[in-house]
Amino acid sequence: MDGKSAKDFQKREKIVDDALSVWLNNIVKADNSWEMIDDPHHFNMDACAEVKTLFKIIEKVFKEKPYCEKLEIEIKLLITDTAASKYVAELIKKNINAFIESINAKYNEEEKEVVLKKEILEKINDQWVMVEKEPLELMDIPGLQVGNFEDFESKGIENLFECVNDILKKKKKEMEDEAKTQKKPQKPVEDSIIINGSGGYKALLPFLTLFSQTYKIEMVYIYEDSESLISVAHLPVQVDAAFAEEFYPYLSEPDKFPNDSKELKVLVERKLLRKSGEKYDRTSLGNFFVNIIEKELHVAKNVHGFLVEYKVYEYLIENPYKVDGVTFNRVKHSVKPEWAGGEKEYDIVLESKNNERNEIIIGEVKSYGEVKNEVGKNRKKIEITGKGKLAKQIKFLEGKISSPKSPNIKEYHLYIYAVNKEIHINNQKEIVKQLKDLFKEKVSFKAFSVVIPYGRDKDPKGHFDQNPYQYFMRAKMNDYIKEIKID
Repeated sequence: MDGKSAKDFQKREKIVDDALSVWLNNIVKADNSWEMIDDPHHFNMDACAEVKTLFKIIEKVFKEKPYCEKLEIEIKLLITDTAASKYVAELIKKNINAFIESINAKYNEEEKEVVLKKEILEKINDQWVMVEKEPLELMDIPGLQVGNFEDFESKGIENLFECVNDILKKKKKEMEDEAKTQKKPQKPVEDSIIINGSGGYKALLPFLTLFSQTYKIEMVYIYEDSESLISVAHLPVQVDAAFAEEFYPYLSEPDKFPNDSKELKVLVERKLLRKSGEKYDRTSLGNFFVNIIEKELHVAKNVHGFLVEYKVYEYLIENPYKVDGVTFNRVKHSVKPEWAGGEKEYDIVLESKNNERNEIIIGEVKSYGEVKNEVGKNRKKIEITGKGKLAKQIKFLEGKISSPKSPNIKEYHLYIYAVNKEIHINNQKEIVKQLKDLFKEKVSFKAFSVVIPYGRDKDPKGHFDQNPYQYFMRAKMNDYIKEIKID
């Protein structure tokens, strides 16, 4: 099977299966030597690194939870793109029941039990029902081999990240459904998943470690002939939110920018983009990074966005907005007005101090990436889905504009922030056109570009400024906030 890919795997000869079944079920390790035994309930826990680590994981969970009498487990075997890996995975699946029986025999005195979880919740015809599923699932990872480095980097690692991320999303959904039906608080999905790093290629460990650290999922492995399970501790590390905001557009749509952009070159240096001729494509690490930014980067959404909100708030206090002879010189930040039921929160609300007309202006602050993802390429997508914050606010405003209790909502302002002026010039006008159409006949809509002055220039040694926020927070925004006007 050497040199063969997973798709070349065929059924083995019976003699090979019989020999390996003896290895799994009739061999025991004692005093660093192997012995034959005749015990139909025995399983060789030392057969390979994968099953040895799995046994140690189960042992670890029971030790951490002495009150736990029953442990339900799901096993996902990620198969590298080799015939040998496919063979071993099928062999483990074939003998997994003997493995579980062997564990239960060990814990029988303590009345502890391990079972393979065979059912999950699914919503069918608006009803939550339990459905049968594979307790041990084999998951092929195309391209994940070391014979061809180009395929390993461009396909294998990318497919590995996609596969592990898919497992995480499905488990999260399952736990959400279970919490709803049982009316219990939802537990963090990270606490229910353990990555087994033993076995497979050593070249995979850095990538699996990166994934586990980023998503805060425990990863364990056993080193060679050791009996101790090693757990990789979660370090207090975070993705650089400033770097994410600055370079996300270039990662998201590299073809939108000039071929000689210094930002594209930086991303090639960081192995997030690769250049082929005149075209740039994301690497597997680039795809992973984009996924983190778009779906998991809470720093960029919760902390970074607040900093920009305060800078816009500061700017509007120092530069009161004027329209139709009215100066909106009362600026409020993060407001839940009573007329909106005290539930809807607006980033910015502008009022006039004498406010005889009972007019207000509502403002929302969003990153370029958030707006681009929400609006999409389809001009009507935001109306059809209604899932994004902008879509919900449009719908909400429609009902409040004519309400006698609400003030006169004169304008709706959207402040779109990004790091580089190129992004505003090249990409934002089309987005603003789409939004103008959506707000049309509902409320007067205006959009403003907010260019974030990070001062992220390289020092003489070629390193980026390590404190980009300091420059930004001290900067006056007069030259960085401009209305995006559509001809």
